[in-house]
Amino acid sequence: MTTTTPGAPVVVEVAVDPPYPVIIGTGLLGELGELLGGRHKVAILHQPVLAQTAEAIRNHLADKGV
Repeated sequence: MTTTTPGAPVVVEVAVDPPYPVIIGTGLLGELGELLGGRHKVAILHQPVLAQTAEAIRNHLADKGV
C-alpha cells in the first residue's frame, strides 16, 4: 500500500523503456516547473469539461519553455 500526504501529488512511474512519471494531483500549477524537473516535452490529459484549465496549464508551461 502506498501512503501519501493529503494534498500531495501522486507520482506513478510507468514501467516502459524508457520509464516516465505520471503526476496526479490538484492545485499543482505553481509547482509544475519543480515537478517536471526540466523536461521539455509533456502531455496534458483531461476530461473535456476541463478544457479551459488544460489550456491555462499549456500556456503556463509554454511560458516556461516546456
